[in-house]
Amino acid sequence: MLLLIMPVFANYRYSRDFLEAVESVNDNTTSVDGVGHDSRDIDISTGFSVVNITVEFLPAVPAAVSIDFEYQASTDGGRTWTTGLAGDAYIRIRVNTDVDSIDEIVRITGGPFNVHGVWGLRLYRIVVGDGAGNCTGIQTNVSY
Repeated sequence: MLLLIMPVFANYRYSRDFLEAVESVNDNTTSVDGVGHDSRDIDISTGFSVVNITVEFLPAVPAAVSIDFEYQASTDGGRTWTTGLAGDAYIRIRVNTDVDSIDEIVRITGGPFNVHGVWGLRLYRIVVGDGAGNCTGIQTNVSY
């Protein structure tokens, strides 16, 4: 009987970092995977069909201008990646750099995102809008 109910109490959630290292992106600049930053391809297929994504950064000049985190998805084990329809990101998190922060670090969690049928995710682009200022300490992870 105990063996039957033990899985009910188990924690099957995981959290994985997309970036190999903490990144910086300058004002009015786009960082693309493989050129401006290196993203891990994260296999989320072992989790549930819902994920949350957390982004964190330190803006040099908090402003009502956005920084976008755009993610690609793969349904075939990472052989091909899609950014969605008409070139839009599969998942996009847009944050103004002047949102409330703790010790000037902005940390936002987006989701839950339904990723049914998706094998994996990776960070495709970081787009810092014109006037947002340089952004440092950029990190992002997925919980699934």
